[in-house]
Amino acid sequence: PSRVGQILNVPVFYPHTILEGGSIEVNGAGALLTTESCLLNPNRNPQCSRQEIEQRLRDYLGAGEILWLGPG
Repeated sequence: PSRVGQILNVPVFYPHTILEGGSIEVNGAGALLTTESCLLNPNRNPQCSRQEIEQRLRDYLGAGEILWLGPG
C-alpha cells in the first residue's frame, strides 16, 4: 500500500482493525452489514469498543449505516 500511495500521490491509512474475509457486506449505497462475533470478538479487535469500530468503518469505508447481527 505504501508504494502505491507514493506512485499515486495519495495518503495511505492504517486503521489497525481486523476485518476477516467475509466479515462485512456492503451495498454500495452506504449500508454495511456485519456480525458482532466477527468484529467485536476479543481475539480480533480487543483494543476497540463497538463505537470505535463503527467510527473506523465510517471513516475508512464510507459506511453511513452499520447493521449488526447478533449471535446465531
